[in-house]
Amino acid sequence: MEWIIRVNTKTGKITKVKASQEEMHWGGRLLISKVLLREVPPTADPLGRLNKLIIAPGLLGDTP
Repeated sequence: MEWIIRVNTKTGKITKVKASQEEMHWGGRLLISKVLLREVPPTADPLGRLNKLIIAPGLLGDTP
């Protein structure tokens, strides 16, 4: 995983960000957990605008 693609569904803006060296070693559930802990407030509504939908392939999902 070399790139992280972010899509802002409100504005339709798509950005492609180079993954850091640390993020390149993460995958799947660990990447999802780190992004959620870093970017989503703990009081965010599960279906609210502050929450995120993250799709991350990983080794255990057979999508390296």
